[in-house]
Amino acid sequence: RDLWRSWSEHFKTWTHYSLPHQAKCVLSATPQQLAAHSASIDAMTTMKLFQYYLWCRLYNMALFQQKVFLLQNTEIEPSFAKKNPVFEGVAMRQNKKYKGVPYITNQPKPFAAATTTVVAATAVKVDDNVDVDDDDRKEE
Repeated sequence: RDLWRSWSEHFKTWTHYSLPHQAKCVLSATPQQLAAHSASIDAMTTMKLFQYYLWCRLYNMALFQQKVFLLQNTEIEPSFAKKNPVFEGVAMRQNKKYKGVPYITNQPKPFAAATTTVVAATAVKVDDNVDVDDDDRKEE
């Protein structure tokens, strides 16, 4: 999904396109192909997009830029959630306060300073039943 993203000067952020929009613009998928929706078809479409991206990176970056331009300038069809705000009694739209999954966002929060210090000690086996740290062992 991130391979075919584009920078939006208006919003000052990356624009990520849906899988059907990418398939329509990059792979020239027909409406009949886009209507068939299943996990296996989505997986095949994703792999085709990835293979096309790799081919463009290796042989023709101008074609890649053309496809990104086409993604930007092709009208995006409304999502299922926008077409059906409530489906089977469940609200489809995300909460406005939702900010995405924390570990995926591109602005990680800095970690707080560590409050405890961990000291590692190596253990030396003296007896089958007793472990003694190096510091506790007496020199002979």
